[in-house]
Amino acid sequence: MPTPQADEPTPPGCRPAENPRTRRMREAVLTAVAELISTEGAGAVTALRVSKRADVARSTIYDHWPSSEALVLDAIDMVTGPQASTPITGDLEADLASTLLHLRDRLERRPFRIWFATLLDHGNRDDAFAAAQIRFVTGVLRPVVEVISAAQLRGELPDDLDAAETAVQLTATILNLHVLLRTAASDEQITDTIAQFLTSHDLSTPD
Repeated sequence: MPTPQADEPTPPGCRPAENPRTRRMREAVLTAVAELISTEGAGAVTALRVSKRADVARSTIYDHWPSSEALVLDAIDMVTGPQASTPITGDLEADLASTLLHLRDRLERRPFRIWFATLLDHGNRDDAFAAAQIRFVTGVLRPVVEVISAAQLRGELPDDLDAAETAVQLTATILNLHVLLRTAASDEQITDTIAQFLTSHDLSTPD
């Protein structure tokens, strides 16, 4: 894991000016929220249950989070973002394979599936959750966007190619299977997706 630099963003769930005691309290509370969501769903998150699980006074929780929705949103941001970048080797095919396989495997972890479902559910009814969903998806796609952008810098892909839209297209099979059919994309499906993309840009690898 890279050594954090001074100019890196504050980890989700923390605040830049927090003292260590407040930071520990926030981490304990959000960890308790995350555990409740993982085991029972977002509906189980109440100040009373979080207070007991985190051993933090309810009044303290109310001071920092005015509602259960605020607790859930902060916990989701803590757990789901941002995604770790995949090392870029300069081999576009290999970099795409590594990134997409990592995404497929991460989606299959049970807590990750629950966060995704929670955001989709609440995002249709609550603007704050809709914004969190956008942050989540942007984080999910960021490693793929980085691979595309690096290939553009190397001159392998056109400069006018929209990296974000391309990342959506490349991850569509993985995400659709995960969300709609609750199954994982196979290695062959991922390989085919990459092959079709490379072929469309005259970058196919000779057999």
